[in-house]
Amino acid sequence: LFIGIIVDGMQDDRDLAEEEADQRRFDEAERTRRQIAAREDRRFEEVMEELRAVKLELAALAKAQSGDRTSRR
Repeated sequence: LFIGIIVDGMQDDRDLAEEEADQRRFDEAERTRRQIAAREDRRFEEVMEELRAVKLELAALAKAQSGDRTSRR
């Protein structure tokens, strides 16, 4: 009976250690996921800013072109 109690206690300790290790792995994976998401968000904002700049350039070119057409007439 005494040996059974010791073995059961050791098994409980091992189960607890495995649960703690699983939680640490989960926490690390979550941190990594958040870092990747933050990087993707920053890159998305960079791309959107570049797109806004291109749209402004296109609008300026279109305006300049329409001005050239009216001055040639």
